[in-house]
Amino acid sequence: MRTGIQGGTFDPIHFGHLSSAEDVSFQLELDRVIFVPSGTPPHKSSPLMASSVDRLDMVEMAIEGHPLFRSDSVELDREGLSFTVDTLRILANTSCKGDEIFFIIGEDAFLNLHTWKDPLEVLEKVNFAVTIRQMSSAKEIMLELKKRFEDLSVRFDFNFLFDNRCRILNSNMFIEFIPIRRLDISSSDIRENIQNSRSIRYLLPRTVERFIIDKKLYKDS
Repeated sequence: MRTGIQGGTFDPIHFGHLSSAEDVSFQLELDRVIFVPSGTPPHKSSPLMASSVDRLDMVEMAIEGHPLFRSDSVELDREGLSFTVDTLRILANTSCKGDEIFFIIGEDAFLNLHTWKDPLEVLEKVNFAVTIRQMSSAKEIMLELKKRFEDLSVRFDFNFLFDNRCRILNSNMFIEFIPIRRLDISSSDIRENIQNSRSIRYLLPRTVERFIIDKKLYKDS
């Protein structure tokens, strides 16, 4: 089975997340995409962050009825900081055992891979589906990432098979670069709109919007 994994705080989930997963699943012919809300993320924090239960509920509302989309609470079910390498270790031995896994990530986050815990293990454990802007160059992205690793005295290498596909050397894993439709939506903008009493309609599914309003999420008081 070809499985996409899309992680994130999803605070809240919005149409940008969903559109990205839709584009990747179509272009890579995935059998399913699993949304994994983060537990306690090491790189992000917000005083108005919704609870893990609320964030998972919003994900499940957003993907309800989609034939390929699923959710997994693996990061919410354990204590401590959430690191991608740990999540992938668990999924590879549980719900995704035996699957061909594609980790879905945006190009900006991908370029920060060198700051992750055990980044080389992540690169060698799963395939990557890197969503890119229409004008972005996959080769320039890879050269920049390689430089950032080398600045930390960490070496890894790759070779391109096609313009938008490369293989990590000494590994069977691939990095696929997927041009997607870009929706200018962010979770932080949605939270800011709510704090300023501005509409969030058409930025996220209606069920999620109603949930946020009913629970008074992202309000200072």
